[in-house]
Amino acid sequence: MRGSEAKRAFEELAPGRAFASILDVTDVEAIDDPVREARAEKSGKQPGDPVKAARAMLSIIGHDDPPVHLLLGSDALQLVRGKLASLAQELDRWEGLTVSTDG
Repeated sequence: MRGSEAKRAFEELAPGRAFASILDVTDVEAIDDPVREARAEKSGKQPGDPVKAARAMLSIIGHDDPPVHLLLGSDALQLVRGKLASLAQELDRWEGLTVSTDG
Protein backbone atom coordinates (compact mmCIF):
# COMPACT_ATOMS: atom_id res chain seq x y z
CA MET A 1 0.00 0.00 0.00
CA ARG A 2 1.45 3.34 -1.02
CA GLY A 3 1.54 6.39 1.23
CA SER A 4 -1.42 8.09 -0.41
CA GLU A 5 -3.46 4.87 -0.30
CA ALA A 6 -2.64 4.35 3.38
CA LYS A 7 -3.60 7.93 4.16
CA ARG A 8 -6.91 7.56 2.35
CA ALA A 9 -7.65 4.28 4.16
CA PHE A 10 -6.85 5.89 7.50
CA GLU A 11 -9.09 8.87 6.76
CA GLU A 12 -11.94 6.54 5.88
CA LEU A 13 -11.55 4.72 9.19
CA ALA A 14 -10.97 7.80 11.34
CA PRO A 15 -13.49 8.03 14.21
CA GLY A 16 -14.50 11.56 13.28
CA ARG A 17 -15.66 10.42 9.88
CA ALA A 18 -17.60 7.51 11.32
CA PHE A 19 -19.42 9.73 13.79
CA ALA A 20 -19.96 12.46 11.25
CA SER A 21 -21.97 10.07 9.14
CA ILE A 22 -24.10 9.05 12.13
CA LEU A 23 -24.56 12.30 14.04
CA ASP A 24 -25.81 15.60 12.81
CA VAL A 25 -24.09 18.65 14.28
CA THR A 26 -27.41 19.70 15.79
CA ASP A 27 -27.47 16.39 17.71
CA VAL A 28 -24.11 17.21 19.28
CA GLU A 29 -25.15 20.78 20.05
CA ALA A 30 -28.31 19.55 21.77
CA ILE A 31 -26.17 17.44 24.09
CA ASP A 32 -23.37 19.97 24.56
CA ASP A 33 -25.38 23.18 24.96
CA PRO A 34 -26.72 22.47 28.48
CA VAL A 35 -23.19 21.63 29.67
CA ARG A 36 -21.80 24.79 28.08
CA GLU A 37 -24.59 26.89 29.61
CA ALA A 38 -24.04 25.40 33.08
CA ARG A 39 -20.32 26.16 32.89
CA ALA A 40 -20.96 29.72 31.76
CA GLU A 41 -23.46 30.23 34.58
CA LYS A 42 -20.96 29.05 37.21
CA SER A 43 -17.97 30.85 35.72
CA GLY A 44 -16.52 33.32 38.19
CA LYS A 45 -18.85 32.16 40.96
CA GLN A 46 -16.79 29.23 42.23
CA PRO A 47 -16.23 29.24 46.00
CA GLY A 48 -12.48 28.79 45.68
CA ASP A 49 -9.77 31.39 46.07
CA PRO A 50 -7.08 31.04 43.37
CA VAL A 51 -4.39 32.49 45.65
CA LYS A 52 -5.22 29.97 48.37
CA ALA A 53 -5.22 27.19 45.79
CA ALA A 54 -1.76 28.23 44.59
CA ARG A 55 -0.50 28.32 48.18
CA ALA A 56 -1.92 24.84 48.81
CA MET A 57 -0.16 23.49 45.71
CA LEU A 58 3.11 25.15 46.66
CA SER A 59 2.87 23.77 50.19
CA ILE A 60 3.18 20.18 48.96
CA ILE A 61 6.28 20.77 46.83
CA GLY A 62 9.11 18.87 48.40
CA HIS A 63 6.78 17.08 50.83
CA ASP A 64 7.99 13.57 51.72
CA ASP A 65 4.61 12.03 50.95
CA PRO A 66 2.60 14.36 48.67
CA PRO A 67 -0.95 13.38 47.75
CA VAL A 68 -1.46 11.55 44.49
CA HIS A 69 -4.78 13.34 44.13
CA LEU A 70 -4.98 16.84 45.56
CA LEU A 71 -8.49 18.20 45.81
CA LEU A 72 -8.82 21.95 46.12
CA GLY A 73 -11.99 23.35 47.60
CA SER A 74 -15.00 22.09 49.49
CA ASP A 75 -16.90 21.70 46.22
CA ALA A 76 -14.28 19.32 44.82
CA LEU A 77 -14.21 17.35 48.05
CA GLN A 78 -18.01 17.02 48.04
CA LEU A 79 -18.08 15.85 44.41
CA VAL A 80 -15.37 13.23 44.93
CA ARG A 81 -16.86 11.94 48.18
CA GLY A 82 -20.20 11.54 46.39
CA LYS A 83 -18.56 9.65 43.55
CA LEU A 84 -16.69 7.37 45.96
CA ALA A 85 -19.89 6.64 47.89
CA SER A 86 -21.66 5.78 44.64
CA LEU A 87 -18.78 3.52 43.61
CA ALA A 88 -18.82 1.77 47.00
CA GLN A 89 -22.56 1.09 46.63
CA GLU A 90 -22.02 -0.37 43.17
CA LEU A 91 -19.18 -2.58 44.40
CA ASP A 92 -21.37 -3.84 47.24
CA ARG A 93 -24.28 -4.50 44.86
CA TRP A 94 -22.14 -6.61 42.51
CA GLU A 95 -19.78 -8.18 45.06
CA GLY A 96 -21.33 -11.63 44.72
CA LEU A 97 -20.84 -11.72 40.98
CA THR A 98 -17.37 -10.22 41.30
CA VAL A 99 -16.08 -12.88 43.67
CA SER A 100 -17.94 -15.69 41.88
CA THR A 101 -15.13 -15.82 39.34
CA ASP A 102 -12.50 -16.88 41.89
CA GLY A 103 -11.06 -20.41 41.48
